[in-house]
Amino acid sequence: MLMGMMEYAWTKDGFWMPVYPPKPVPKEPLSFLEACRQGDITRVKALASEHDRDSLTEGLRAALSEDCVEIASYLLDNGAVLDTPALLAVRTEFGVQVLLDHGWDINQPLSNTSGVTMLTHLLPRDRWDLVNWMLHHGARPTFGPRFYPLEGSDPTCYRNSGASLEAAAMHCSPVHGSEILPMLVNAGAKLGADANALGYVPNLPHKGTPLHCAAMHGRLLEARWLLEHGADPSVYDHDVGLPASYWSELRGHSDITKLIDQWYWSRGLVDVADGEKNALDEGGRLGRESPEALARRQMADLTLVSKGPEE
Repeated sequence: MLMGMMEYAWTKDGFWMPVYPPKPVPKEPLSFLEACRQGDITRVKALASEHDRDSLTEGLRAALSEDCVEIASYLLDNGAVLDTPALLAVRTEFGVQVLLDHGWDINQPLSNTSGVTMLTHLLPRDRWDLVNWMLHHGARPTFGPRFYPLEGSDPTCYRNSGASLEAAAMHCSPVHGSEILPMLVNAGAKLGADANALGYVPNLPHKGTPLHCAAMHGRLLEARWLLEHGADPSVYDHDVGLPASYWSELRGHSDITKLIDQWYWSRGLVDVADGEKNALDEGGRLGRESPEALARRQMADLTLVSKGPEE
């Protein structure tokens, strides 16, 4: 019950007493890192002088991860180092713009151990507008790593990499991928992009083509688009030595396997013999085994090995 401006209530002892509001608990001041994450530029400026370069760099990573671009810019101006973790923390074009404003090259590798560029790094965000922005600000879709560094490392950023196309085929949704893939190829056509170049994206260790990537992950629209724009399904991946149709069949993406078979049929490259489809090249040589035939042959080879040589 309210009496005037004061609230009253019965206590457990039966007394009619005023109810006083609890005293506000003073908030703990934000730490430097939390201020960087939450965009509190006033707090960051107040604490920056108390921190060394390593702490400022850690704050830069936190700011970029939350898209706090004003703080990121301030920290770069005051000694923070733009290292690999900071680059990998970038999520949007606003973060990229801060880096460009401080003299960073949009096509430089993100680390000293691989040739991955910012464009390939951001493609999994599945934003066609971000890709468009990157291309208009000088990102080259043909720059990137050639192979996945399974053994050792290759810091080279090649100029004919297929990594961006592979990343788009693997990570972009069918709706956005149908816009992103043409953007990349149209930009790359002037720069020598190769739809059949071997390249790498994370979690694709066999070093295949963009079509291999689309086939493994069931991306039918992307696979069709790639075939219509020069992708060659007879190209084998680097590590295992298998065509894209093998991976689509292995992963249960029969629609992509049929699409690739239609590509062979339309070019007269398929010869039917003994109920199996064998792709022939123009010279009549075996160019591709069907996934089923290849699997049976490999199983037969394993059986022979297990039995040992015949006497």
